[in-house]
Amino acid sequence: MYSASSLGLAARARLTDSHIVVDLCSGTGATAEAVLALAPPNTQVISLDNAPAMQRIGHRTLNHPRLSWVTAPAEELAEHAPAGDVDVDVCNSATPRHRGRSLRRTRAQLRRSAWSPSAQDGRRAAK
Repeated sequence: MYSASSLGLAARARLTDSHIVVDLCSGTGATAEAVLALAPPNTQVISLDNAPAMQRIGHRTLNHPRLSWVTAPAEELAEHAPAGDVDVDVCNSATPRHRGRSLRRTRAQLRRSAWSPSAQDGRRAAK
């Protein structure tokens, strides 16, 4: 399920000029993998999730030199990415409780966002 929706999400994110992409609520990295496939070869991807078990699985199954695995809540993005340097954030899955809080606290870090309809009830696909 996540592979197909992640490819569509990464395509909508307009990654052609991206240098740093953050996959928020990344789980095991399905969306990070799609971003790596579509982004320029110099793009760095940060997989950020606060579930250590999901991150461990992702790190074991998706080991890529341009991918960093960070176990932390989205609200701590600034501690793991240079302020204002994140070109795009993608999110393929987030609970309603996390969406508003995470987005508000990370907005200063982001230049462009692409969230899947399932992650945000379809209100914003890309901006």
